[in-house]
Amino acid sequence: MKIIFKFLFKLHYFQILFLLFLPGTKCIANHYNGSDLTYKHLGNGLYEIKYMWYTNCTSFIPAIQIDLLLNSVSCDTSLIYTLNRFPGASENFSYTCPAIVFPCTNIETGFGEAWSFYDTIQIPAACNDWIFSVADCCRSDEISTLVDPGQEGFYNHAFLNNSISENSSVSFKIAPAMFLTIGQSNHYNPGAFDEDCDSLVYQFVTPYGAWWDSVEYQPGYSKEQFIQSSPPVTLDVNSGEMSYTPIQHDIGLVAYSVREFRNGIFIGEAMRECVVYCINSSDSFPLLSGIDQTASYSDTFCVGRNSCFSIFSSDADPSDSVSISWDNGIPDGTFSSTSTMRPQAQFCWSPDPSDTTCSHHFTVLVKDNICPSSMYQVYSYAINVQVCIGTDEIQNPNGLSLFPNPASQHCQVEVKDNKQFISSIKIFDLQGRLIQEIAQEHLKSNQCSIPLSALSAGCYLLKCICNKEVYTSQFLKE
Repeated sequence: MKIIFKFLFKLHYFQILFLLFLPGTKCIANHYNGSDLTYKHLGNGLYEIKYMWYTNCTSFIPAIQIDLLLNSVSCDTSLIYTLNRFPGASENFSYTCPAIVFPCTNIETGFGEAWSFYDTIQIPAACNDWIFSVADCCRSDEISTLVDPGQEGFYNHAFLNNSISENSSVSFKIAPAMFLTIGQSNHYNPGAFDEDCDSLVYQFVTPYGAWWDSVEYQPGYSKEQFIQSSPPVTLDVNSGEMSYTPIQHDIGLVAYSVREFRNGIFIGEAMRECVVYCINSSDSFPLLSGIDQTASYSDTFCVGRNSCFSIFSSDADPSDSVSISWDNGIPDGTFSSTSTMRPQAQFCWSPDPSDTTCSHHFTVLVKDNICPSSMYQVYSYAINVQVCIGTDEIQNPNGLSLFPNPASQHCQVEVKDNKQFISSIKIFDLQGRLIQEIAQEHLKSNQCSIPLSALSAGCYLLKCICNKEVYTSQFLKE
């Protein structure tokens, strides 16, 4: 259902939200433990909206509908839609052993429940500041890191700039980490996946009670340090990997967003927040190695070559069995694992030239079989895709400037270090075949102009050999 505000006077955004809190508003009370709000572009201005609502193990059933506000200041538009709860029971987003019956009624078992709300809406115009938002009352009094948490509402939002092109937000492949273990290093990643291959930036954000009212943290806590941790909480802004080692019984509130940039333009954002419980456990976390048992969690793959690496699991508790699964974050890749107490996984992928345009990540969840709730961690692995010459050389454009790009008749090559002298320039296609070698008379000091009229339209790799370094870079011939 949609309501379009066409009053004789303009009803502003804060007034709409105020109305949402009037008596009679659908309220899901302090069973709320977190949420995320995402959207998917279906074509022709049509969007699927998904709101995930998380709670602890209380057997609480939320309302069947939740209001979604869509607002743009630049387009002077405010609309309300109704999100409908997905039919059926809630989902168990905890990692429990098979002997446990779900749903449950006791939070101490380490359960979390998730409820899904959906709607498909038509966005009426191209605007650079669409805000989707959901707000309600109230937060739980048990949150120990906030000032008067029971007096706060909760508010989640997503951002869309469709003035340049349509966009889908990220989707979160990994459920929130609601339970953290005191005295152990915890690793977590939400597994944000972007189908548009935009550049992603993760950041901690301040949770809000309403769009105009941020929550207040107790002294010693903040949006970045939402629990007492030693060493402090960290977040990798590129991969989304979070690390923390709780040192006391906190019940904290964490919120983070994933921003999307397309050609340097801020085009979308999705947010998740969650209450976290710091608890004691005599069990140890299972662990995952870096790539091929190294300490590195990133690798470089070459276009057109099938490359693989292995991931190894471990657990300090000898009687625990461990399992490994991934989030399919690189859909064209393959992921397999052995069926042993300490499984080993292998990831393989043969990227194509289009995969060079963005970074690639996938997450791996490792969990043990302890009852009632498994100990688990989530690790992120990053793959950079580049065009390779021969067998070992990988492009490295950091010290090379090539312009214009795309180019038609000529392009200018300049080595940024003016102490370098160009001795040879070769052009290859994406299969590594030598297409053109620049004659010596075209070369001059650390820069030169390259004629391209003999090349067919397409993507090429340029190899610039200097007196001290070798540089490679891609360019497009129009």
